[in-house]
Amino acid sequence: MNFRPETNSLAVHVYRLRAKLASAGLAGIVNTTPNGSYALNLPTVAPAPPEPPSAIPLAERPRIVNPRNQ
Repeated sequence: MNFRPETNSLAVHVYRLRAKLASAGLAGIVNTTPNGSYALNLPTVAPAPPEPPSAIPLAERPRIVNPRNQ
């Protein structure tokens, strides 16, 4: 297929996708092939998910009181 688009909208989208992936520590996943197409280079091991915020122990949570039940 020898179609050449008249705009660079796909290139702009791929550029923005690469920037977002790089900020998440996933740079290098989207590669440009020699013929000008794009390919995904997925890691063999997924990065570890971020640690969840620690939960507030039940004893330290503020108590919500319903004024009708007092």
